[in-house]
Amino acid sequence: MTGSGVRRRPLLLAAAAASSLAACGSGLGSDQARLRVLQASSAYASLDLFVDGIQRLSGIAFGSASGYVSVEDGTRTIAFASSGSTTFLQSQDRALERAVDYTVAV
Repeated sequence: MTGSGVRRRPLLLAAAAASSLAACGSGLGSDQARLRVLQASSAYASLDLFVDGIQRLSGIAFGSASGYVSVEDGTRTIAFASSGSTTFLQSQDRALERAVDYTVAV
């Protein structure tokens, strides 16, 4: 915990591309978690994010970060596909806490 009330908790998503999930408190008092993606995999021009099988972000270009998307807290299946595809490159269940911002680095 830092003086600003931000907390970080890295989690690893293991699959086709190396990725990680870091959390920090948003301080927004939201009933939902928020996810964003840092697309650092040069193997893919752009990626789409799926949460529980539903596409939530699309066209996240290599070298960029998406905006945040709100998701229900609890255990969620986070998956990635090459943009325009519905075949997941990686998929893993992760516990997300309400009122916490997460950055998934792929």
